[in-house]
Amino acid sequence: MPPLLEILRGNTHDRQTKLQALTTLGDLCIYAGVPFIKVYLPDTLRILESAGELTLSKSQYKEDVDTLEYLVDL
Repeated sequence: MPPLLEILRGNTHDRQTKLQALTTLGDLCIYAGVPFIKVYLPDTLRILESAGELTLSKSQYKEDVDTLEYLVDL
């Protein structure tokens, strides 16, 4: 698995690092085009789906301001 995907999947990096990694992943997808899609699209879609599910569930974090701010950024 590429290091960028390891950062996003693992629990060893903080939220800001993961947010930057997700942004970088999007940039790579845009600039690499078809070669990126052929190799990394399934993993990328799973990661984005997970991020979307977290963002949709932000109402349960009303009392945790740091997590809520992270989800808004995500």
